[in-house]
Amino acid sequence: MAVDEKRSLSWPRTDLTRWRLTSTDGAHRWLYLSKEDSEQQSQSAAERHFLGLQKHSQQAPTFPTPKTYPESAINGLLSYQGLQLNDGHWGCGFGGPSFILPGLIFALYVTKTPLLPEWKTEIRSYIAHHVNSDGGWGLFPGATTTAWATALYYVLLRLLGVEALDPLAAQARKCLLALGGAIGVPQWGKFWLCVLNLYQWEGVNPVPPELWLLPEWLPFHPSRWWVQTRYIYCPISYLYVNKCQMPLNPLLQTVREEIYVQPFSSIRFEDHSSTVAATDMKVMPSMILKLTYPLLRIWDTYLRPTWLHREVNDRLRDLIRQHDENTAYNDMVSTDQGLIMAMLYFDEGEESINLAKHRERFPKFLWQAAEGMTVSSTDGAQVWDTALSVLAVVEAGLVQDARFREAMLKALDFLEKQQLRENLTDPYR
Repeated sequence: MAVDEKRSLSWPRTDLTRWRLTSTDGAHRWLYLSKEDSEQQSQSAAERHFLGLQKHSQQAPTFPTPKTYPESAINGLLSYQGLQLNDGHWGCGFGGPSFILPGLIFALYVTKTPLLPEWKTEIRSYIAHHVNSDGGWGLFPGATTTAWATALYYVLLRLLGVEALDPLAAQARKCLLALGGAIGVPQWGKFWLCVLNLYQWEGVNPVPPELWLLPEWLPFHPSRWWVQTRYIYCPISYLYVNKCQMPLNPLLQTVREEIYVQPFSSIRFEDHSSTVAATDMKVMPSMILKLTYPLLRIWDTYLRPTWLHREVNDRLRDLIRQHDENTAYNDMVSTDQGLIMAMLYFDEGEESINLAKHRERFPKFLWQAAEGMTVSSTDGAQVWDTALSVLAVVEAGLVQDARFREAMLKALDFLEKQQLRENLTDPYR
């Protein structure tokens, strides 16, 4: 599906020449300077490159036309070392699927965490830049439109202050309704819509947290799952078992009536827990899953005793506490960062000390680029990219070249500082 470039170019932007990227031991933060401060602090080659300004800059480096492959490699490395950041690493955006950006911003909205005006402007620009020609969005930028991405981006636009009659939002809503509305959003999208009070929990397939209480020697115990799976399952299962929803406000009340093909009050959500739009259905649910969900629903609705509910909540709180402490509240990816922020808000309240620590760290996931601001999957790929860059220089036989000595020393210093020097208090999973 083609991206609608004409629409993206017309969307309001900030002054890209005022953006600066700070990096402390690899932790990225994009800052929007005042006009006066930006004039006193010129942009680096790396900043101009990330913002798409380098090709228009008179400061862009020029090199003699190479006549051999080694000369071409040297030119490439001379240019590449100019993109090295001050602390020695090479940075980049680290985007991913279309649920990443909405998820973190939804968490900020739910937890009443302020979004700076320049962030809102650039996030809207990013969404507009990647809209498909039919008005929707796919799982990845440029991918075929899905109900999941279109519903989440539409809701995000509305929460960012875009009016329903704005051409971008209006076309997105038209596309979403043509796909059957938000009722066909897959499970993960339903989670966030529930937390935003735009869907009802009885329309979500059960996510039983009791698996955490089972003996760890069982082969299907969550501690044996892939790390990203288990630490997303953990906050999601808390949100589900406690049926967490933010209070309705006038905007959410309006959005409720915009994302479905029928009035919100007339929807029997319990009939749609397994409803998935044709555009989003990749694999049909197995027969075992179809038989298991109704049993879990009975357990969740009628049979779970209060004492077990309390015990499960305590276990989930302890797991999140360990995860936060082990990662210095950076968590693993932006997805679990957002879900954990929502969990802490509902569990500990708006003034939670633990939530405040997440509020200090989430900006590291925000990445400003030529097309706008998005959310990275992780807080970057700094060690990975820097290590591979050094290996490439070694393989090219250029590591002893005096022209690249300073860049290599800075890279090695950065990698040295990234080594883990202390054991975790509780390192097991």
